Amino acid sequence: MTALDQLEFARLSHDEVVDHLLRRTYACIGRSKPMHPGFVEWTIQAFRNYLTAWQAHRESTDTPAVIPVRPEWVVHRKLEERDSRGVLIYEWTSWGRRYRSADGSVREAWLIQLNEPKDRSAAEKTEIAHVAAHGTPLGAAERTPAETVQPQLVKVVAFGTGSAKAKPLGEWHVSATPELFREHVVKRAMAVMDDTKRRPGSNCAECKITVTCESLKKFDFLPAVAARPRGRRTLSVTDLRMYDACPARYHLDRQLGLGVRDMAESPEIVRGRAVDAWLNQKHDGESVRCDADDMLALSFPELQPDQSEQVTRMLAEHTAFCPMSETADLPPRVQPQLSAYDERLGVVFVATPDLLFRRDGAWVWRETKTAGRPIWRGRPLLRQFPQLAMGTLLLAAGVVGDLSRASRVELEHLRADGGQLEEVDPNQPEVLAEAREVIGDLTRPLLFDDRFEAKPGTGCGGCPVLGWCSPGRAHLARAAEAEVSGELG
Repeated sequence: MTALDQLEFARLSHDEVVDHLLRRTYACIGRSKPMHPGFVEWTIQAFRNYLTAWQAHRESTDTPAVIPVRPEWVVHRKLEERDSRGVLIYEWTSWGRRYRSADGSVREAWLIQLNEPKDRSAAEKTEIAHVAAHGTPLGAAERTPAETVQPQLVKVVAFGTGSAKAKPLGEWHVSATPELFREHVVKRAMAVMDDTKRRPGSNCAECKITVTCESLKKFDFLPAVAARPRGRRTLSVTDLRMYDACPARYHLDRQLGLGVRDMAESPEIVRGRAVDAWLNQKHDGESVRCDADDMLALSFPELQPDQSEQVTRMLAEHTAFCPMSETADLPPRVQPQLSAYDERLGVVFVATPDLLFRRDGAWVWRETKTAGRPIWRGRPLLRQFPQLAMGTLLLAAGVVGDLSRASRVELEHLRADGGQLEEVDPNQPEVLAEAREVIGDLTRPLLFDDRFEAKPGTGCGGCPVLGWCSPGRAHLARAAEAEVSGELG
């Protein structure tokens, strides 16, 4: 958005905008806030894709020439007296790029999305169209008549940063949007404003009441880790392991959400997803154990024959460990998101166990993993599976209530040729200390990192942010060159 502002309003050329972005990397010194080199690469690519999509859209439609609009369009409604919410003024706006024809009769709203341009719900499109049709530019008193005149037609276009494509989402005559707005938007918006439920989770780090929220558990997770004053953040085991493998990927993919999602997954991941999906569906609300009869109806037509056979055999192994029964405490919770806040570190720790259930009044946190070979006994279990360490800490934090002496963290390790069930007791001081050590070793370097430099290696080939990671691409090029040299030699 900033790059497009420079092009459309500051009248900088394409090359000047790109040069300005390149001067904002960590390697440069200036007044602008520095950006990760990979983020700069991504922004330049998205900027160029937008210009290409814009030009192609103009050439393929009969829309009149339009000019960019800087001020937001705002639908402003003032009540005669405060309503039941204590509100006197309602304002509606939308985020994106704004354009209008020279005479103001046509307005266009462009929505910027990650990756490919996607459709939006009827409520979203209606809200955006209504704001474009009836919104007044902020500071309208200083605008020309063409800028403030109500248009006759509005269009909504989606743009995806990962491609040079624009997707028209519809056009509306201004007379049609008020009724559609009341039908699709108002009731949903009122429900959002009236909902006061608190659901602790990954968004707690951004919430203004995190410190005082009674629904979010507070816990001193890592007493041995030094604190660093800075904004709050959310961390999961996936975050920590990804950072440990490559800080650049963690920053670009997990923090900024720039990873490409249509990359082919490895056979191991495909197999694990199939097992998870079947178990989640089976355990959701079920009170009866998985048994041999369930195995008779198994079918995975979307998998390759060998993968389907492996998944079937793993699920057969699961029947020996299935925790559900007619006498189990119900209902089980399938993949609930649980969180607790370490105020000293400014970290909301989150986790999603595969299954959370009660056994004889005690909580059991179950992690299910698929693998090709047995658990290696040469390394501590919590080191191999940090999810167990995080589960131990979150149970100790009281995220599901007071910790019972019978509470457990379990690992169900499934293989095509067998399986095993491991237990971890979060009540044991030495187990809690080990869990803190495991999560602390993964967390400590991340908290003090401002640069998130790439760590090229074997994971570069399937990395979802490789497109804007020059160290990763250079590593793969060197590896390919070395392979060719070896073949020639």
